[in-house]
Amino acid sequence: MGDALKALFDKASPGVINLLVICIGALIIWWIATNLTALKKSLASSTAVEKLFALQSEYDKLVERTRILERSSSLLEGMKTACSEARLLLYALLSGQTIQSLSEFLQPLTERLASGIKASSRETHRCAIWVQADDEHLRMVAGSSAFGAKFKNDVRLLIDGSIAGMCYRTGKPSLDDDAPSDPHFQHLREDRHSYSSLICAPIMLEQGHCLGVLSIDAREKGAFTQEDVEIVEAYAEMASMIMTAYLLSLSSVEPFRESLKEVAATGVSTRSKRQRTEKPS
Repeated sequence: MGDALKALFDKASPGVINLLVICIGALIIWWIATNLTALKKSLASSTAVEKLFALQSEYDKLVERTRILERSSSLLEGMKTACSEARLLLYALLSGQTIQSLSEFLQPLTERLASGIKASSRETHRCAIWVQADDEHLRMVAGSSAFGAKFKNDVRLLIDGSIAGMCYRTGKPSLDDDAPSDPHFQHLREDRHSYSSLICAPIMLEQGHCLGVLSIDAREKGAFTQEDVEIVEAYAEMASMIMTAYLLSLSSVEPFRESLKEVAATGVSTRSKRQRTEKPS
């Protein structure tokens, strides 16, 4: 092959040789240009991928911040609701009004919690507060509107045969991603739909005394996170504040009234009682 090329070049005229050199040079330049273009595209692609990853990271940070803000907003609204209801309760008792049921002060708290957690999952949840009815049962004293009319009657759970009952006995919160598979699960006969996810949080007084249980459930499995458990625990503390205010007021209404009269006699200005706008459930 080498000898043939040598013979060809020996016989070829200078013009042909120059033309061949030019063609070979052009091919080399074309090859280099093609590879440079491919290299530029590769570098551009790598840069684009890096930018996409950076944008995804920023997006994830924004989502996390939004979630934290939603959670903080939910807790803040819950605290405002609890403080408002506790204040209304004390005013009602001090002014001599008859309290038909504590549930009318706990009801707004269940609605606030149900709507607050709903903001993250877009599903309607049910929230309820349970207190001890007798030695064997917990009774629902307040429930969000998602429960429906069938739950307005005497709805009960077994203390020794339900997840809420276990929470009441132990004083510890629980999170079940598939509640029906839990051996402590008790199906309510009033339920028309199956509910899978469940959070229960104890409503505690000081010194470990449990007043009741705050529960929230969802139809889909794995609907709640550990952060949702913390939110429910915070709402349980708010419910405890309302229930404690109720118990303390019942045990010492007269001293409170006398103190209020003394404050009024000193001429210290006080806010007038805010009228309730919500209808009792």
